[in-house]
Amino acid sequence: MTPVAIVQEQDAQREVAALIHHEGATARFFFGDTVLEGFAIIHDSTPYVVINTALPAERQRHVAHRELAHIRLRHLQEGTSSLFLSEFQKHQAEAEARKAV
Repeated sequence: MTPVAIVQEQDAQREVAALIHHEGATARFFFGDTVLEGFAIIHDSTPYVVINTALPAERQRHVAHRELAHIRLRHLQEGTSSLFLSEFQKHQAEAEARKAV
């Protein structure tokens, strides 16, 4: 990866983190298999949005919007994760994410 690409990737990650923080959640990132794009969870009354940095920047932004939608739509309760929501709830959040982009 070129130095320019690294800086662009870091800028995209900062942009996604700022979006998440603006919505009142804490951003966390991981690098892994893209089968798992990201998830949201509420722990100790704090909402977290976790994003896979192996995804392209545009996809990371979309995933952030989708996971924030789960929080705004109140799909999550203390200790629950968006990984285990119903297909209907996932569809609702995906629709909200598309509106936000």
